[in-house]
Amino acid sequence: MDNQLMPYEDWLFVNSIIAKSRWIFAKTMPQNPHYYMLRKESNDDEFVRFVKLIREYGYRSKYGKSWYILLNVNNCFYWTMGCPLHNCNRTGTILINRKERKLGIDNQYDEISEDYEKVFYNDVSADEDVQIAQLITRHNLSGRILEIGCGSGMVTRNLILDPDNYVGVDPSEKMLNLFNSRETLKNLRTVHTDFESYADQKKFNFMFATYGAASYVRPEFWTRINSMLERGGTFFLMFYADNYMPVTHIFSQVELPYYSANDFPKEIEADIRTSTIGNYVVMEGIKR
Repeated sequence: MDNQLMPYEDWLFVNSIIAKSRWIFAKTMPQNPHYYMLRKESNDDEFVRFVKLIREYGYRSKYGKSWYILLNVNNCFYWTMGCPLHNCNRTGTILINRKERKLGIDNQYDEISEDYEKVFYNDVSADEDVQIAQLITRHNLSGRILEIGCGSGMVTRNLILDPDNYVGVDPSEKMLNLFNSRETLKNLRTVHTDFESYADQKKFNFMFATYGAASYVRPEFWTRINSMLERGGTFFLMFYADNYMPVTHIFSQVELPYYSANDFPKEIEADIRTSTIGNYVVMEGIKR
């Protein structure tokens, strides 16, 4: 389960509240380690707005015998106890909880991470990585860059990137460990999250996803390009071609849901061109 698509100005608000709030470890619940922020330490209007956004754009999840509404932001989820919104210590909503989450897509790649490069990194694939990197270098790599599904960095290691301007996101913690173990990549910033839950206050000049990583993003969330990308910024997104079975699914014997380039939303405010590279469909665009 995952969030519903939230207006981007609300998404920025949520990110700013999370960043400035004091998160307290819940010592009374060591069996369920998490943190919380207190309403009495917050601006009340902002607190209420945060709670309303959790309840409107989050998703239902069961813990024990109870159901809660969770909102994913980066590598954590947030929830309240379902109490009314009035400010009452006994019956109202007086705090918001936070806990590190386990991501849905990570299990497959975590399981195959140990052998991932043994299987997929050979002379042929290394040449392909270089070719993809060369296509990416046609874009502006001097501004802020977001890589979606950076994995172990097979393509990224062939690029010259500014550590102050790069962010790589991936839902697999073990794949990120491989990425960060690379001497040429270890200074680059990574965030353990999926694209749908990623939050950042600053816009990007270039966004890219290679080798089918774009196919794992729920299509409606690509409309975030309209808000996350600077005017004149570009993107390079590789989707699995139709009727292609991803090799990672064969290798892991786990088939994950994925989407076609045909599902890419029409509402993107960009001039887009489509091409084919082997088993992938590439969508490149310039933000208007």
